[in-house]
Amino acid sequence: MLPVSGLVAASWVALGALLALAVWTDLRRRRVPNDLVAWGLALALALPLAAASRPGESLAWPSAGLSVIGTWAAGLMLGGLLLWPLYLRGAMGAGDVKLMAMAGAFLGPDLAWRAVLYTFVAGGLLALASIGWQHLRRQGRPTHQAYAPAVAIGSLAAVALHGLPLA
Repeated sequence: MLPVSGLVAASWVALGALLALAVWTDLRRRRVPNDLVAWGLALALALPLAAASRPGESLAWPSAGLSVIGTWAAGLMLGGLLLWPLYLRGAMGAGDVKLMAMAGAFLGPDLAWRAVLYTFVAGGLLALASIGWQHLRRQGRPTHQAYAPAVAIGSLAAVALHGLPLA
């Protein structure tokens, strides 16, 4: 079994890899696969639960286990709920909301709201860059902006600027 620091590091490697896959598929196919989000949610819960257990013992219930589950659920809900109104208005797809919820599950509520804020900033900057690029190429306005890159930038910026939870 990996030491706790190894499991924490594994969760951040997993988040980065999942976000990279989401960016790739969103740019290529204009969608974020549900399977990717489901695997991400499972890993976001399993890795911290493994880190909360002590070698040779079962999970230190109820305090550590319930704390991990509560942090996972709060980050998941906060990440998704903060983008939900934009989905309802047609400003983004459901895959983008689910991807932010998955990132929130990895990050926990303390970083999830920051990740959403940085995602909005990144999304705005990427949209301006896309409009500028379309103007230089003398094409009309882009009809769809892939938002997974903004979610990835925002989530990783939250980690880079505010540290890693559970570390």
